[in-house]
Amino acid sequence: MRTSVRQLLTASVPSTARKGRAFAVTGTVTPHRAARVYLRRYVLGRWVTLASAVALGTGGYRIDYTPKSTGTWRVRLDVAATTTLLAGATTVRSIQVT
Repeated sequence: MRTSVRQLLTASVPSTARKGRAFAVTGTVTPHRAARVYLRRYVLGRWVTLASAVALGTGGYRIDYTPKSTGTWRVRLDVAATTTLLAGATTVRSIQVT
């Protein structure tokens, strides 16, 4: 039975990035566990997965991504629900890619 405990994500997301140059997103999943964390971008009315990484048993994760286009990107990070935990997501962040 799934509980009402929602997973929490912290994320350090850069406010600017350059096309063709990798940037890193780091953070923590709570409760601390190995979990797949997804970096998603809002494009044409839906969330598109850009990259993912598996958090360590301590909950820490790092996702590297190289932008292929310029503009103001709306991104978020999320983690899927499990049999005992609800899904979690960060607030939407903006990255200005030049």
